[in-house]
Amino acid sequence: MGNFAMNVATAYTEGSGRGERSQLSAAGVTSETFFASFGSTINQLLLAHCDSMINLARTAAQADPNRVHEAFQITRDEKVAKSRWVDGTPEYSMHIVGLRKLFPNAKFIHIVRDVRSVVKSMLTFRNVDGHDLVESEQAAYEYWLRTVKACWDSEKAWGSDFIRRVHYGDLVHNGRETLRNTLEFVGEPFSEYCLEPLHQRINSSLVSDDFEPIDEDIDAAIVKECDRLWAAVQFPGALPPDPDLISHQELAFADRAKYLCGLDEEHERLCRVHQALQQEFDDRTSWALRLDHENQEKDQLIRNLQKHQ
Repeated sequence: MGNFAMNVATAYTEGSGRGERSQLSAAGVTSETFFASFGSTINQLLLAHCDSMINLARTAAQADPNRVHEAFQITRDEKVAKSRWVDGTPEYSMHIVGLRKLFPNAKFIHIVRDVRSVVKSMLTFRNVDGHDLVESEQAAYEYWLRTVKACWDSEKAWGSDFIRRVHYGDLVHNGRETLRNTLEFVGEPFSEYCLEPLHQRINSSLVSDDFEPIDEDIDAAIVKECDRLWAAVQFPGALPPDPDLISHQELAFADRAKYLCGLDEEHERLCRVHQALQQEFDDRTSWALRLDHENQEKDQLIRNLQKHQ
């Protein structure tokens, strides 16, 4: 949904770019209303189809009980309807501004882990298709830096009431208290059932104690930058919102939308240029072929005249 949020932004940019001559601007539709309408529809769509997801999970469990881990049941009580949903992937770290526009009341949880542990995990993790998760130690460091910095910048902008930073070590070694605080942050009650997923590692890499990645070509500056960021996110206190940083992130998001919107126009312009060049090429090719044909006819005429001399 991160890319979808950007698509919504470019659509609004196009639909309001000509002021009162634009449909959205003429109707008085603000950016906030435009985004919230899509977010509300997505929310209703997912909640309305919750039963379908539950039935799908049950069917999968009946066909192969090993496919569904008991700690990750979609529902425990058929009488209790779901009212919230969770979507989590590291790539969302790069789309917090857009996701916040779609879901103004959403809460974000940033699970952060020591960079070196993450690098080791990424280097030993294999996708379901057997391919490596990253191609090098350098790529692992760069990925950690991009995602963690994006989350840290967003927390510094909107504050800790919007993004809750959870340290992986606290989740592993003090799971009960960490989950209790995290659930309080999103407004949900704590249950002992919440601890069940922590009892067994799944979908995780197994890193041996003696594994040490060796990459002689790694950029030392990247490693130092990661270490500085890791030290910064150790900050234990809550961060207040910063209006200047919020404006900076909002502006960067809007500029990105304008850039992508302009790419469509530039693509159309380049297509027209390509068509014109192709037509010119075809015309010149046709002219060259006619000229060659005329030259061949003249050469043949000369040969005929020479033959009769």
